Amino acid sequence: MIKPVIKQPAAGKMPWRGSCQQGFTLVELMVTIVVLGILLAIAFPSMQSSIASNRVRSQGQDIVNILNFARSEAISRGASVTVSPQNTWTTGALVKIGTVTIKSLPAFEGGTVISSGADITFTERGQLVTSAVTLQVAHSKTSSTSSVSVASGGSISRQ
Repeated sequence: MIKPVIKQPAAGKMPWRGSCQQGFTLVELMVTIVVLGILLAIAFPSMQSSIASNRVRSQGQDIVNILNFARSEAISRGASVTVSPQNTWTTGALVKIGTVTIKSLPAFEGGTVISSGADITFTERGQLVTSAVTLQVAHSKTSSTSSVSVASGGSISRQ
């Protein structure tokens, strides 16, 4: 087997810098960081709007889930179940049978505003005690909204 011969540079001389150069120079690294910073500065505002829109959708779905749970409990237990906001819907909601709380919805964070402060009560047949109810979920940082509707027959939908 033949061993390759590696030449060492003469003392005091720099080795030839051709295709064997490794790594980045400080200037290349700084230019890359500046370009990345500019791209992030451009993308960040639209990212905040996207996060706020997703939060509105998610919180609308949370309301649908708690209402479906309350309706299901009313039917399975054969008793009226009420979903009532804690002060406002933004601060959370409680699912109650009479005065007993069976589930709670935590407070919404991040500038969420939910219109309507009325209690929603399902009968033992899964229908609303009152006429149809609509809750609007909005966020202070975006124009997107999510609408949660409960028909008088008890069906729940989100738009």
